[in-house]
Amino acid sequence: MIKNLFQSFKLPFLVILLFVIASILGFFSHVKAADLTYSTKVYRKVGGDEMVVANGGAVTVESGGAITVESGGLINVESGGTITFATDGKITLPEINQLIISTEITTAEVLALNGTPFTLINAPGSNKAIIFKGAMLFVDYAGTAYDNVAGGEDLIISYTDGSGVQVARVETTGFIDQANDEVRYVVHHSTATGYANDFLPVANATLTISLLSGEILTGNSPLKIQVVYAVLPTAW
Repeated sequence: MIKNLFQSFKLPFLVILLFVIASILGFFSHVKAADLTYSTKVYRKVGGDEMVVANGGAVTVESGGAITVESGGLINVESGGTITFATDGKITLPEINQLIISTEITTAEVLALNGTPFTLINAPGSNKAIIFKGAMLFVDYAGTAYDNVAGGEDLIISYTDGSGVQVARVETTGFIDQANDEVRYVVHHSTATGYANDFLPVANATLTISLLSGEILTGNSPLKIQVVYAVLPTAW
């Protein structure tokens, strides 16, 4: 009886045993040998709460992902560091009351400022406007003063381009035509004749600097600018 019972279970047992062996062999056939040349490019630093992206590493935020900096948090870009955006890249900021951006206008760009306005700040997006608060302008004298600076050829800061709504104006005579370093601070909304109480903010428009009329003929000093501004909503 026992023999007959064993015979009745023998075939199913063998089938199960063969299936288990095949499964184990299949698993090991997909296991690759360790890559001994591999080195981690993104890792948590030993002994501290710091993530490190080594040379050649990257942090990728896929579509729908986000990096959130909570209240009191900080993204710190140290000297020599950069944040690079693709052509269609952007950074989204809340409506906060003060931002500062620094930029430099090359000699070639200064000499062409009437026909080719220089973009200081890119458009902030729909239903938002750049609110200009002030700017520090510094002529870093390089040996040849700018010439052919006539009366009325002021530097203007405006929306979109040289024909857009002006938010500030800087007298060029006695400033960029001097044979030494020069610095000026301009506030909103300064004009050639004084100060205006208000101006119409333009939604989703760039902020530019240009020359009101004519082109400067000679000179080789870069113009460095720091702009203080806010981004505020234009729709409620």
